[in-house]
Amino acid sequence: KKKKLTPKESTLLTTMKAKLHKLRNEELDEAIEIAASHSIKLYPNPSKGIFYFPSTIVDHNEIRVFSIIGEDITGQINIQNLSNETKIDLSFQSNGIYLLRLKDQFHRIVKY
Repeated sequence: KKKKLTPKESTLLTTMKAKLHKLRNEELDEAIEIAASHSIKLYPNPSKGIFYFPSTIVDHNEIRVFSIIGEDITGQINIQNLSNETKIDLSFQSNGIYLLRLKDQFHRIVKY
């Protein structure tokens, strides 16, 4: 059986719940802000196999491409550093969803 709270305990519980809710919202807002500031413009996405993103974002050695089943296909594709962007060529791969890892971030790309 639940203990009935005194008015003081009830007020304290309500205040603590409100603070916890505010804290959770602040953490969520911060996580969204961090994700947005680290988002990478991949274009076009979806594409027929050629994808681009700004070259200044990541070193060529930090690029990995995975099939949807987790197979690292980086060695099977062409990655070129152009003057101000990096080109990833998946045109010889099957249509589907691929995961592009740039540093420690994963991005979904779709070849159709």
